Amino acid sequence: MHMVQGFIGDLMILVHTSRPPSAAEWAEYVGAVAAHDPTKLRTLVFTDGGAPNSPQRKEVTAALGGHASRGAIVSASMMVRGAVTALGWFNPLIRAFPPTQLEDALQYLGVPKEDVPLVLAEA
Repeated sequence: MHMVQGFIGDLMILVHTSRPPSAAEWAEYVGAVAAHDPTKLRTLVFTDGGAPNSPQRKEVTAALGGHASRGAIVSASMMVRGAVTALGWFNPLIRAFPPTQLEDALQYLGVPKEDVPLVLAEA
């Protein structure tokens, strides 16, 4: 496994290893994105460097149906930040945060302070 996901309400939480997601893992993620209202969906990603490739980025862009969806990607990897920049061309609500700015990422997503322990436990 290179990527797992979970939900707390309309907050999707993804955790990546240092490797890119497999086709099956990405298909599951894209299906989950497509099943939610992209204007309400918020996504928190923790990654050790794993990021979607170009075709996978196109798939999630299509699943969003032209809508922006708020996302915070937490990673120290410069490669991941490049992927976030590429995704940001199609989804201007996606932002990258270093691990030292986790609190800022959670605030950006509108996670109430009382829900932070639950979110971190899910991750």
